[in-house]
Amino acid sequence: MRLTILFLALCVTFSSAATADATRNKAVTRGELDGLIRQYLLDNPQVIVDALEGMQRQEMEKASAEAAKVVKENTQVVYSDAFTPSVGPKNAAVTIVEFSDYNCSACKFMFNAIDRLLKEQKGKVRLLIKEFPIFGAQSHELAAIAIAANQLDADKYFAFHSTLMREPGRLDANKIDAALTNAGYDPKAVRARAEKDDIKAAIARNLGLGEKLGLRGTPTLIVGDEVVPHALDFETLSTKVSAQSKR
Repeated sequence: MRLTILFLALCVTFSSAATADATRNKAVTRGELDGLIRQYLLDNPQVIVDALEGMQRQEMEKASAEAAKVVKENTQVVYSDAFTPSVGPKNAAVTIVEFSDYNCSACKFMFNAIDRLLKEQKGKVRLLIKEFPIFGAQSHELAAIAIAANQLDADKYFAFHSTLMREPGRLDANKIDAALTNAGYDPKAVRARAEKDDIKAAIARNLGLGEKLGLRGTPTLIVGDEVVPHALDFETLSTKVSAQSKR
């Protein structure tokens, strides 16, 4: 689709040039026009790259704008769901919502930036973590355990979450239980809580919200009124938070 649009745009450009030549009694045939376009692209390949990047930016901006509209229409489930783990004060200047999966390597990269931001701007930023399991059954299990842990003792949750996010690769039962124990939880109690229907319903709400937002992967962030469908480094995240805090 993108290439078709690009080709049509180039055709319009070269057709205009061909028309100009025709007015000077130098008619250009369709075959000659196709050849001119082909040669131009061979000589200037950056034109295609620039055009595709521009189209991609437009698509991302459109998707982000549509997602921001969905956020405004679903503020209750986005910001006030009792089953969404929360770190930082409710009256913080900026709220970040993160859709995350414990088996997502990009989410673990993103965690470093978020953790640093929470420490450096303590009290100024609030983080809401939407468990968004997209990497299979184990991701669903981890999501349920994390939400259950937060329900049992929210004060211990972020220590558990941090341990898992710092753990490279996929997680097994031993690592999960060790993280729960180190954070002060009883693994058996957490796992029992994770089996309850209200936990499953919370995950279903997150997945439903993600579908409405058009999420294609994790991490996806909502920073103030901006939806960001990818990971950010610390500097970029800080810049966005700073811009939002001034609004």
